[in-house]
Amino acid sequence: MPHDFFNSIAAPLLLMNHTSTLHYSFFSTHSTPTYYFPMAQPQQVVRVPVVTLRYAGAPPYPHPQVLDPTPDEEYQRVEQARQASIAQKEQEARERDAKPATGGFMGKLGKIAGSVATAVEKTSIEAHSKGEAQLRQMEHQRNLERFTINFPELVNAGDSLITDYACKVMHQGMQISGNLQITTRHVLFLSTGLKEIIPLNEVASVQLSVALETLDNGPPFIMTIPAPNVLADCIQLFTVRQQLFQFLSFQSTAGGAGSLVTTSIKGRTIDRAYNFLDHAWRAAVQVPLPGVQYAR
Repeated sequence: MPHDFFNSIAAPLLLMNHTSTLHYSFFSTHSTPTYYFPMAQPQQVVRVPVVTLRYAGAPPYPHPQVLDPTPDEEYQRVEQARQASIAQKEQEARERDAKPATGGFMGKLGKIAGSVATAVEKTSIEAHSKGEAQLRQMEHQRNLERFTINFPELVNAGDSLITDYACKVMHQGMQISGNLQITTRHVLFLSTGLKEIIPLNEVASVQLSVALETLDNGPPFIMTIPAPNVLADCIQLFTVRQQLFQFLSFQSTAGGAGSLVTTSIKGRTIDRAYNFLDHAWRAAVQVPLPGVQYAR
């Protein structure tokens, strides 16, 4: 190949080698071009704390203690009742099969039909139970990964995840979607741009509240429930640092599968979240918090 031809090709390529991230190298006129692409660098996600409201005066007195079992405990009880029901039906089927059929052919047919019905019912219960257990496990695994990846310092300190709910937090007058995580020592909130850690021993009061719409699509007006028969749709946390955290629009992190996961657990999503929170808070600290002057 003529030397001038090689130079006419190599010159712009060598120039590209100094001006572009796409590099070529020639070892001979017959060598294959080698491409060098820059390695993608992982981007550091920057998150800031939630900008909360500040309250003046004394925090409201805590609600009475939740005496119902936690949703997880309730699920275990329901699951045990399912298994006991299956065992009872199997025992009844065995006793029925052990008895001689009466009534001739129709008696035998009725006996077979009873056995088939028991088998179908057992299969249905077991399928539902297995499906719900698998979905709950998948949900817990996703939540646990979110916790361990984003809060490794708490994991290393021995904190454990209890539950996780998708919700919104009020931040500078805006509703920001994310996840509320409740652990044995903290209440956490995580979103694309926010990361908040609230120690349970700094929570002075947890209040079921309602969010009222305001004019011109402004921030909602959130107040504690005015009467016990009012359905709450948000939760407010008052801390000893005069912070007021407001969480609303609670959803199960199971998403579309949530209806199956929660069929065994009573109450709305916010009721279950509050149940977990009240149990975790009272397990971590003495409630009411000693030394705090509460409003009456």
